[in-house]
Amino acid sequence: MEKIIRRETKYNGHIDNKPLTIPKDIDLQLETKSISEVDTLALHYFPEFQWLVDFTVAATIVYLITEVYYSLAEPSGEMNISVVWCLLVLAFVMYP
Repeated sequence: MEKIIRRETKYNGHIDNKPLTIPKDIDLQLETKSISEVDTLALHYFPEFQWLVDFTVAATIVYLITEVYYSLAEPSGEMNISVVWCLLVLAFVMYP
Protein backbone atom coordinates (compact mmCIF):
# COMPACT_ATOMS: atom_id res chain seq x y z
CA MET A 1 0.00 0.00 0.00
CA GLU A 2 1.43 3.34 -0.96
CA LYS A 3 0.91 6.34 1.21
CA ILE A 4 -0.02 9.49 -0.69
CA ILE A 5 1.04 12.82 0.74
CA ARG A 6 0.12 16.12 -0.85
CA ARG A 7 3.15 18.20 -1.73
CA GLU A 8 2.97 21.83 -2.71
CA THR A 9 5.65 22.96 -5.11
CA LYS A 10 6.04 26.52 -6.23
CA TYR A 11 6.87 27.31 -9.86
CA ASN A 12 7.11 31.01 -10.77
CA GLY A 13 4.60 31.99 -8.08
CA HIS A 14 2.17 29.20 -9.05
CA ILE A 15 1.54 26.51 -6.42
CA ASP A 16 1.16 23.03 -7.87
CA ASN A 17 -0.45 20.33 -5.73
CA LYS A 18 1.08 17.01 -6.69
CA PRO A 19 0.77 13.83 -4.68
CA LEU A 20 4.02 12.62 -3.18
CA THR A 21 4.17 8.84 -3.35
CA ILE A 22 6.37 6.78 -1.10
CA PRO A 23 7.22 3.26 -2.24
CA LYS A 24 6.02 0.51 0.07
CA ASP A 25 9.23 -1.51 -0.21
CA ILE A 26 11.43 1.31 1.14
CA ASP A 27 14.03 0.30 3.73
CA LEU A 28 13.14 2.66 6.56
CA GLN A 29 14.22 2.22 10.16
CA LEU A 30 12.13 4.07 12.74
CA GLU A 31 13.30 4.83 16.24
CA THR A 32 11.36 5.80 19.34
CA LYS A 33 12.06 9.06 21.10
CA SER A 34 10.71 10.44 24.34
CA ILE A 35 8.91 13.73 24.01
CA SER A 36 8.90 16.60 26.42
CA GLU A 37 6.27 19.22 27.16
CA VAL A 38 8.02 21.63 24.81
CA ASP A 39 7.48 19.18 21.93
CA THR A 40 3.71 19.36 22.45
CA LEU A 41 3.53 23.14 22.03
CA ALA A 42 3.00 22.72 18.29
CA LEU A 43 -0.11 20.60 18.90
CA HIS A 44 -3.01 23.04 18.90
CA TYR A 45 -5.47 21.32 21.27
CA PHE A 46 -3.03 19.33 23.40
CA PRO A 47 -3.36 21.47 26.59
CA GLU A 48 -7.15 21.09 26.48
CA PHE A 49 -6.83 17.35 25.90
CA GLN A 50 -4.35 16.98 28.75
CA TRP A 51 -6.67 18.93 31.07
CA LEU A 52 -9.61 16.73 30.06
CA VAL A 53 -7.65 13.53 30.72
CA ASP A 54 -6.49 14.83 34.11
CA PHE A 55 -10.04 15.84 35.06
CA THR A 56 -11.41 12.48 33.92
CA VAL A 57 -8.89 10.60 36.06
CA ALA A 58 -9.68 12.78 39.09
CA ALA A 59 -13.44 12.41 38.55
CA THR A 60 -13.09 8.64 38.22
CA ILE A 61 -11.15 8.45 41.49
CA VAL A 62 -13.75 10.59 43.29
CA TYR A 63 -16.55 8.47 41.80
CA LEU A 64 -14.95 5.21 42.94
CA ILE A 65 -14.24 6.50 46.43
CA THR A 66 -17.81 7.76 46.73
CA GLU A 67 -19.25 4.45 45.54
CA VAL A 68 -17.09 2.53 48.02
CA TYR A 69 -18.21 4.86 50.82
CA TYR A 70 -21.88 4.44 49.95
CA SER A 71 -21.58 0.67 49.70
CA LEU A 72 -19.79 0.34 53.07
CA ALA A 73 -21.47 3.03 55.16
CA GLU A 74 -24.95 2.73 53.63
CA PRO A 75 -26.07 6.24 54.60
CA SER A 76 -29.85 6.59 54.47
CA GLY A 77 -30.35 10.36 54.56
CA GLU A 78 -27.67 11.33 52.06
CA MET A 79 -28.07 11.59 48.33
CA ASN A 80 -25.48 9.79 46.17
CA ILE A 81 -23.91 12.49 44.00
CA SER A 82 -21.15 10.34 42.52
CA VAL A 83 -22.98 10.25 39.20
CA VAL A 84 -22.56 14.03 39.02
CA TRP A 85 -18.84 13.49 38.42
CA CYS A 86 -19.58 11.24 35.46
CA LEU A 87 -22.01 13.81 34.08
CA LEU A 88 -19.40 16.55 34.46
CA VAL A 89 -16.91 14.52 32.44
CA LEU A 90 -19.51 13.93 29.73
CA ALA A 91 -20.42 17.63 29.71
CA PHE A 92 -16.79 18.64 29.26
CA VAL A 93 -16.29 16.09 26.50
CA MET A 94 -19.41 17.20 24.61
CA TYR A 95 -18.77 20.94 25.05
CA PRO A 96 -17.46 22.37 21.73
